[in-house]
Amino acid sequence: MTFEPRFTRYRYVDSRAFRGGVRKYASLRKQIAAKVNRVLDNPYNSELLGKKGASDLRGKRSVRVTRNIRIVFAVCEECLLRGFKRLGFNDCAGCTKEEPDDIVVFLIIAPHEIAYGEK
Repeated sequence: MTFEPRFTRYRYVDSRAFRGGVRKYASLRKQIAAKVNRVLDNPYNSELLGKKGASDLRGKRSVRVTRNIRIVFAVCEECLLRGFKRLGFNDCAGCTKEEPDDIVVFLIIAPHEIAYGEK
């Protein structure tokens, strides 16, 4: 089942880990901004993550910034409509939503192994 964007432009919320990653990879600021804007235009044009080894990333998506750097994020409407929140896969801080909305939560920007919890 594929999801199509219901909104023309999504809004975003970022986490502390994401803000720290943007500061850490300041030399990639333009590339990061371009990817964030692309995600906000259509978050479903990205890789849907699943269970991989010890990491369970169901309900999250990722986009590639460079060969090794990934942005991991969650789309609120997908999380609620597909039941990821109810099943406990996405535990966004302070989320009390019952109805889908136009928010994308950027969780982390880091090298592949760290972003996917392999290290």
